[in-house]
Amino acid sequence: MENDGETKKEPNMNEEKPHDKKNLDDVKDTISLKIIAKNELFEIEIKEKTLKTNIAKNIDDIIHEISKSKSFTPQIIQKISSDPSPNKQIDDTIENPVKLLAMKLDIDTEKFENLKIIGVKGEAIQILKPTKLKPSESCYLLIAANEYVLGKPSIPYDELKELCELNSIRSKTPFYQLIDNAKRYGHIDKKKYDNSREVVLQSKGLDLLRSALNKAMNN
Repeated sequence: MENDGETKKEPNMNEEKPHDKKNLDDVKDTISLKIIAKNELFEIEIKEKTLKTNIAKNIDDIIHEISKSKSFTPQIIQKISSDPSPNKQIDDTIENPVKLLAMKLDIDTEKFENLKIIGVKGEAIQILKPTKLKPSESCYLLIAANEYVLGKPSIPYDELKELCELNSIRSKTPFYQLIDNAKRYGHIDKKKYDNSREVVLQSKGLDLLRSALNKAMNN
């Protein structure tokens, strides 16, 4: 049949109908939020359809109201590093005090461990190869281990003397003279020793020890 010149446009079922402002306003008003307390935690349930921006605003309002409660305690979530290497390194040094000592002295950890010059078990420190170093250097190694491994920044003179004797650190120079020389050369803290007879290794003494250990490791 001929039409009278007027073409009818078939409706497109897939075409999205635009929302008018009135309908959007109606959607905003249908939001339904419910707060449920479970074991000191608040659970927020959202019902019906609503706009995303409206949800965010309502949640912020609810959290603001909850925070006014005296029983509300905010939970802090700590960020866990995706790189396990720092934690692994800490665990290794706790289990391996010799490695920790090498790290503190800033020397090669693998070479120092292979040198097997010192052993630490609990609170006991032992120089395993006293002839690898000079008597003063072995003494400095004991002081360093006492500080960096046992966490004691100073050691009394009599305790250090006894520790050196137990570790077969022998010198032709009397022990008191060895310590006096260390004080004169700035290897130990002069003021601390004069005031309390406590021995504290200084940077010059650490440099000497580091140099001696590097030499022993590379021979």
